[in-house]
Amino acid sequence: MGTENPVLTHPDVRRWMAAAEQVADFEQLRTEIPALLHEAPRLAQVARRYWEPGEARPGLRDAGPMLAPDLPAQIDSLGVALLRVHETLQEELLRHVSERGLWERSRHVLAELRAVLEFVRVTLEVEEPLAGLERYHPDELDLHELAEGLAAMAFAAESHRETFEQISGPAGPLIAEAEALSDHLRQLRASLIATRPVIQSLTLFRRRLALLLRARIRLLHAAARYVYRANPTVLEHVLGGPFPTAGHEARRAAQVGLKRHERQYPRHLPM
Repeated sequence: MGTENPVLTHPDVRRWMAAAEQVADFEQLRTEIPALLHEAPRLAQVARRYWEPGEARPGLRDAGPMLAPDLPAQIDSLGVALLRVHETLQEELLRHVSERGLWERSRHVLAELRAVLEFVRVTLEVEEPLAGLERYHPDELDLHELAEGLAAMAFAAESHRETFEQISGPAGPLIAEAEALSDHLRQLRASLIATRPVIQSLTLFRRRLALLLRARIRLLHAAARYVYRANPTVLEHVLGGPFPTAGHEARRAAQVGLKRHERQYPRHLPM
């Protein structure tokens, strides 16, 4: 991949370019990018804390030579690289969406549905299928998440159509437009990835970085399960809770990790 894009000059991104070239294209990811962006800074921080043995507990380093001493730093660096490439890819995708006038209209429809559905939720004092819709904030979504949010909002509006229409009038046209915009955004995203060389290369690079990161996260998780098999409290802390699926929540967590990482590791040697 060429170096015409400024993101490719970032030290963490450059560090992993050669390793990414060795990743098999047939390997399946099966993990959402936002989940990896959330887990990388969290796990790297926890791994540093538990790397050395403490009073009455072993350290992660006790897993043996299968764990490289710099594994937490690798996870941190890969998380930063993935975040940089992910954000650059989203900017490329959104630039083409904005040219077609879809972005502002899609955000407007999402905001309208979100406002009415929040009123519906409070009025009916129900959560399902409205639980989690607050994560689809129109000002904080990328292209994939916007399409996902429109589909989720349309489904929720249809599920509570009677109450929805008591609040805002006929719901059919808005629901239909949300579904159509969601489909259009998904098709456009797929078309851009297939036909634009820059978007193609960034998409492939992002996927390979994600696979590299996932492999190291899995290794550290497995080591923690072995080392702390008799200490469930520490194991639970190391493994953490379920990954978030809302992209903007994951990016917030990743950005915190990025700032911490760049304070601790302003420069990196090649892998």
